[in-house]
Amino acid sequence: MAIAKKQGTGSAHVATAKMRSMPISTKDSVEISNFLRYLSCDKAKQILSRVITKDQAVPYKRAVKDLGHKKGMRSGRYPVKAATIFLQLVNSVMKNAEDVGLDSSSLKITHILANKASIPMTGGRLKGATKRTHIEIKVSEFTQKTKTKVSKKSAPKKAKVEVKAEVKETAKPVTKEEVKPVVKEAEEAEKKDEKQVGESQ
Repeated sequence: MAIAKKQGTGSAHVATAKMRSMPISTKDSVEISNFLRYLSCDKAKQILSRVITKDQAVPYKRAVKDLGHKKGMRSGRYPVKAATIFLQLVNSVMKNAEDVGLDSSSLKITHILANKASIPMTGGRLKGATKRTHIEIKVSEFTQKTKTKVSKKSAPKKAKVEVKAEVKETAKPVTKEEVKPVVKEAEEAEKKDEKQVGESQ
């Protein structure tokens, strides 16, 4: 098992850990890596602990032939041995992050990878091969985004544009009371004209 800390130019906020030639299945390690990628370290530790106690299954997406469904997912298994090794790896990288100066309570898994290692031949009558896997992990700090609510009082008010509508004056209807005095004046004027005409003759 080899553990490495990465710190240098442009990578002071990153911590890494590696384990070489671990006696676990590469297939299980790949599925666990895909499941834990981009999670926080605290969340990853909780999931691995639940997998070890068989309270939560790891979803399998690659080798799913004849694989039964598990609660809350399609195909999954409980790789207890691989989960135990991955839990040790997460604890190691968190210790490395503390040594670099990172906050262990705000770490996120940015890179996790499992590769098949060289398989040594074992002794015995059949000389069977055993499983070997290389695994590595990288973590970095993350900042929680806080949503700021803008109150209506502090928000800038939109300028109201007042539009003055031009009101056209319409002719009012003439009532009978207004027409009567006009008619009387016209009749009186006609009578005066008739009198003047009779006197002149």
